[in-house]
Amino acid sequence: MKILKKRIIVFSFFWAVLFYFAGFFFSRFYLFSLGLLPFALYELFRTEGTHNTRPLSFLTAGLLILQFLHTSKIYPFPFKLDFLFELLPLTLPINMDKFLFLSVVLLVIFAFLLIRYTWGSVTKFLAILLLVGALLQAYLFLPEIQTMVNTPQGQKLIEGSKEKIKDNLYYRLRRELY
Repeated sequence: MKILKKRIIVFSFFWAVLFYFAGFFFSRFYLFSLGLLPFALYELFRTEGTHNTRPLSFLTAGLLILQFLHTSKIYPFPFKLDFLFELLPLTLPINMDKFLFLSVVLLVIFAFLLIRYTWGSVTKFLAILLLVGALLQAYLFLPEIQTMVNTPQGQKLIEGSKEKIKDNLYYRLRRELY
């Protein structure tokens, strides 16, 4: 069983590298989703029900499948996600695929949560590989993220977040002193 586990991880790693290179070479985003899918499926197979890692693994695999279906145009989702982005005090570029942007952000969040809550060495390693792949996907949105952050609303959001972090640290330290 140990040899099979190593073979699956090695196969998944080379699969991901191959599909990420192909995705950059052919400029096809759906290849990135296909590259991460073996990691997510093996993570789903390996996780147990503690700390809700099983549903989180299921959501990660499902999100990658939805990303693939949407970006490969097999089934482009007709969701109107504008109302979600109206809640944020940020302006998004008009030509950006909002579903894809949101799915990449969710994938990064899910990968961070998997790293946090998994306790096995294999599942934690798979979660780290998922995070690396998700951050590579997020890197493709870097120009859009930079333009959102450089707007006045983005700067206001960053300053507000810094103040909340400072307040939280101040009160936490104050609580520990007393």
